[in-house]
Amino acid sequence: MGEGKTTVIAPLLGLLLGDGSQLVLQIVPAPLLSFSLAVLRQCFSSAPLLKSVWTFAFDRRTAVSAELLNKSLTAVSERALMVTTPSAVKAFMLKLIELLHLLDTGQYPRNRSTLAQGLRRIFGLKRSQPQSLALDKPTLQAQAARAVKILGVWRHGVAVIDEVDVVLHPLRSELNWPLGDKHALDFAPVRWELPWHLLNLLFIAQEATAGKTAPSGLNGNSGGAANTGGMTVAAAEENIKERLLAVIAFGLSQNTLQRVPHLTLLSDEFYHDKMRPLLAEWLLLWLRRNGLHEVSDEAALRCLVRGVEDRGLHAQITDRQVRREALACKTTWACRMSWCEWRHGLVRAEHALRHGQRCICAGSHARTCCWAHACQIAYEIAYLAS
Repeated sequence: MGEGKTTVIAPLLGLLLGDGSQLVLQIVPAPLLSFSLAVLRQCFSSAPLLKSVWTFAFDRRTAVSAELLNKSLTAVSERALMVTTPSAVKAFMLKLIELLHLLDTGQYPRNRSTLAQGLRRIFGLKRSQPQSLALDKPTLQAQAARAVKILGVWRHGVAVIDEVDVVLHPLRSELNWPLGDKHALDFAPVRWELPWHLLNLLFIAQEATAGKTAPSGLNGNSGGAANTGGMTVAAAEENIKERLLAVIAFGLSQNTLQRVPHLTLLSDEFYHDKMRPLLAEWLLLWLRRNGLHEVSDEAALRCLVRGVEDRGLHAQITDRQVRREALACKTTWACRMSWCEWRHGLVRAEHALRHGQRCICAGSHARTCCWAHACQIAYEIAYLAS
């Protein structure tokens, strides 16, 4: 560092090697890209040493266009320098592999939809991208041919790697490359709205029980299944909230729950006997709002609390609703494992953001550590429900 590699040696190599017969590609870490461009353009801006300094930018969404190929060929003929980053080089190589893979497997995805085409025809709108960039077989073949030509230019060129210890570091030089079309996750957005619905009830109960003692006369009974047939949805929700507060108060008095430092479950048996039936009723309200109307409350609650016991339910509801019911059943179990840990992470993160204190998780700043812990718990809920 500070010995003149970027400001002296790199410009000299660009001057000597850029003789019009080969491409000089200077690869620098992404944080040094702007600095390297400024240094090279300053060095080659005067008349005796006049040279063009261009960039090579590429990512997984960049098409291998004719302009990109012409830019590489022109850089060779005009003795220009091309500056890029390791991620751009790797993305270009992986793009070529992806193109060859799509052609080899016969998968020709398209970046346009029938609905979009219809709207463009109705309103007379122009296509936002050229027809040549649509991912069909001829376009893939053309892009692959251009990528092979660019790779041939690189093979006869010279790569000047600055900060080579960083660029080629085995643990810091990886590039994530999702392959194929982007598709929504199966059952999105239900798969994350469902656990959030359950956690919302527990957050409400947490806030309501903070600093309160168990009311007298409560024995922890949930009072039977809520009958939503004779009340509105809002009234049914309030009824479930009140009964859950009574169960939590009973759990605190029996030491199966604890309030400090946050509401924490201490007994799996208490959860399955007292809390899970109420969470199942709360979840049933959400399922009703999302189209589950073919089965009775009793059958749906049995499925949520004990699992699918009546295989005849499958004949009454659609396949999508069966999967939604299975997801709900898994989530009521996953919520038991994760809701107190998730709350613990949020409480620590909120406290750290408010007071700027250090986190007890791993010694790093709590702004990063606690929020990462909370997000990890949310990911575990979604994973267990998948």
